[in-house]
Amino acid sequence: MKVAILTRRVDPFSLQIYRQSLTRELHALGVEVVEFPPAGPIPTGCDLAWDPGLGMRGVPKVLKSAGVPVVATAHGMRASSLPMKELSRDWGGRLREYARWAAVRRSWRWFGKKVSAVVTVSEFGAQELTRATGLPRSKIYPIYHGVDHETFCPDGETPSVPRPFLLHVSSGGPRKNLDRLLAAYDQLPRDGRPDLVLVLSRSLRTVQRMAGLQVLRQGYSSAELAGRYRGALGLVIPSLHENFGMPILEAMACGCPVINSNATGCPEVAGDAAILVDPRRVGEIAEAMQRLAGDAGLRQSLRRKGLTRAKEFGWPQSARRHLEVFHGALREPVVA
Repeated sequence: MKVAILTRRVDPFSLQIYRQSLTRELHALGVEVVEFPPAGPIPTGCDLAWDPGLGMRGVPKVLKSAGVPVVATAHGMRASSLPMKELSRDWGGRLREYARWAAVRRSWRWFGKKVSAVVTVSEFGAQELTRATGLPRSKIYPIYHGVDHETFCPDGETPSVPRPFLLHVSSGGPRKNLDRLLAAYDQLPRDGRPDLVLVLSRSLRTVQRMAGLQVLRQGYSSAELAGRYRGALGLVIPSLHENFGMPILEAMACGCPVINSNATGCPEVAGDAAILVDPRRVGEIAEAMQRLAGDAGLRQSLRRKGLTRAKEFGWPQSARRHLEVFHGALREPVVA
């Protein structure tokens, strides 16, 4: 099989990992993958075209005239699940989100008829996509991400730090719920509380400064991030919206206990291996942080459960499921 894969010059880090990991594993399964840009053209001689990076962006028009079956991966349509006030901190950002969402919906009016199959990264994502676009559930295939178990593992280097710390890893956007996380941390007794280390993929000038808070940019390697997970008392990630949430899985694979949101796709990924909290209740987040920091037995229990849970996720099995979807798409007639 020869697959044309749409590759954008700029993608969030998590989408890069998704595309690169599956490209590697599909190649190992004997699939030839050929890249092409959003402006096209789709390479000749390919059996199908795959856009692995849809979600809150319009569908590239090059797919409209594709003469081969088209498969896409949708990574979430947050604007269909969250109120605008939780999508941006200011009116300008909310207007941009609204305009982006309007463009996404317009493009799916034709794409829903054109596409042969859509992969989502969770069952929650499948339900969200159906609700947002009206796409028949029969066209949607939930397939979980994998994790690099060689890098994200319990055995490896751990950075030397002067004080115990809780960890948060994210883009820092509004749906990551940083404001409530910081408010929860501020509720912990100052005497003896662990540090809180934020590893963010972008700079945030609005993060309030407080004792024990460290803000780092995510500009280092996956191996260094794995060391942070190993050294932390726990990962705290009370997101308002996730279709999957890679840091949840990475932390568990490293033996790091997790405090996670009970909303959207988070519980589906975490299973029974995390402390689940209502992401809109600051007191509940604070209580979970204090419990985890103060209870070594709880941390050890969550560590064991997390390591077991993480073993259920791998890129090779994810690639095999994608390949099944590709073969199914080849059996469908191409819509002009």
